Amino acid sequence: MNRWLFALALQGLIAMWSTAAGAQQTVVASTLFQQAVSKMAVGQFSEACPLLEESYRLEAKSGTLFTLANCRDREGKVATASVRYSEYLRAYANMSELEKKKHAGRANVAETRVRELEPELPTLKVVRQGELPAGVTIRVNNVRLTPRTLNLPLPFDPGTHEITVEQKGTEPIKRTVTLEMGHAATFDIDADVSLVKPLVEDTSTQAPSPILPPQPKKPAANPRRLAGFITLGVGGAGLVFGGVMGALALVEKQTVDEHCDTTTGTCNAQAGIDAENRRRLYAPLSTGGLIAGGILAAAGVVLVVTAPSPAKEKPMALTVRAGGVPGGGFVGIGGQF
Repeated sequence: MNRWLFALALQGLIAMWSTAAGAQQTVVASTLFQQAVSKMAVGQFSEACPLLEESYRLEAKSGTLFTLANCRDREGKVATASVRYSEYLRAYANMSELEKKKHAGRANVAETRVRELEPELPTLKVVRQGELPAGVTIRVNNVRLTPRTLNLPLPFDPGTHEITVEQKGTEPIKRTVTLEMGHAATFDIDADVSLVKPLVEDTSTQAPSPILPPQPKKPAANPRRLAGFITLGVGGAGLVFGGVMGALALVEKQTVDEHCDTTTGTCNAQAGIDAENRRRLYAPLSTGGLIAGGILAAAGVVLVVTAPSPAKEKPMALTVRAGGVPGGGFVGIGGQF
């Protein structure tokens, strides 16, 4: 019952925390949105758009997405705007009929701008003939180009873009290209041979490594002897455990004798009753441990004695730890073979 109540309370706390965190995100997202709209009203699009990006990250609302697309459009980052308009149109397609009525005007604007921007988007094609050498990485700004994206016209925002070519063992090589509206640019890597350099290989003569004679393998321990020592160790642990439990049972028996009438078998003291219950627990554990330990120890001795003795065996070490506390005991075995 207590566990069930604890779990219910924990779920309630988690739900309250999630609700509070979600409400806080909504407040921050709304504040950022209002600040961005105010900046857009005075033409500060480069400051407003990042605020809208963060607002949409905190709370992905369709209205925020449209406003972000419109902000990037008016900022002049038309490629980014086209992507955002397309994302908004996909969200619009999944709206309910009531929501579509509210967003109908925005959807029309988004569709119109996507059609208008598509033929005017600046594109950049990075050309490379043949397979890209291993270890070469090509980036346009922070966008990494893969072999599949090479030789394809990719849309980018108008402005200056940095092309970086990196190869292991060489310094990164950077070039810039400026894109304009409606302009398709091509950057040919092969035209600049310094962009791709072969990996530097170490051709210096190295002295051959000395050939060492094979080292003899250490003989493995005899399996039968190994099993004998393990069995002997477990048996010894059982004997120790039985002895510990027996000692605990004797201690509890003394407590019973002090608080109970042994002649009549009656006991009115709670300490004596508790001691008798523990004695009844320890006694069979002691008997079982001694019997099992004796059997296993004897079997281990037989296995060790009857195992063939190889000329060389790996040294073995086996340690046994046992202990007991009121209410239970423990046994530990450690070894090195």
